[in-house]
Amino acid sequence: FLQGRDGTGTLEQAIAIARAAGEHHTVCVTYANLAETAVERRQHDRALRYLDHGSAWADEHEVLSVLSYLTSVRSRLELDRGRWDDADALARSVLTGSAASPLNQLNALHTVTRLHVRRGEVDAETHVRRFTTEAERTGELQRIVVAAAARARAGWTYPRGIAPGAREVRAARASACCPRGPAR
Repeated sequence: FLQGRDGTGTLEQAIAIARAAGEHHTVCVTYANLAETAVERRQHDRALRYLDHGSAWADEHEVLSVLSYLTSVRSRLELDRGRWDDADALARSVLTGSAASPLNQLNALHTVTRLHVRRGEVDAETHVRRFTTEAERTGELQRIVVAAAARARAGWTYPRGIAPGAREVRAARASACCPRGPAR
């Protein structure tokens, strides 16, 4: 899709240009995009580096909405790294924070939902349903598909309790045409 390149160098150049121009929000959003992509690709060291740099910049320049988003991405990274308690604490800080947009909360809710399912907790179904409802509200296929996958994982853990809804099944079928997954 990028002819063998992953675009990282171009985005890192964009960060340097945005820094020089004083475009703090752009710097932070670019770090967030790089970090989230690295998390999805399981490039944990790279993700951690982007999260650290982006969070420091966002904190220093008070770009709190993106700092909240970076925290939600960090919660997913910690979950993937097996640091469940850290992931839970980070996600809950976003869910209870005042700077969290609905999208920031959705990322954090994704982490909390996956944790409850993995731990086999009794309220997992409640979290799956809330996550699914919030993802559907966005109307974005990339969010709905993630919720459908979480619901499917929950179905493996709770085979009699959670089943995908019709909209999720349609979203999963629609995403089947995209071998790299939904666009971000």
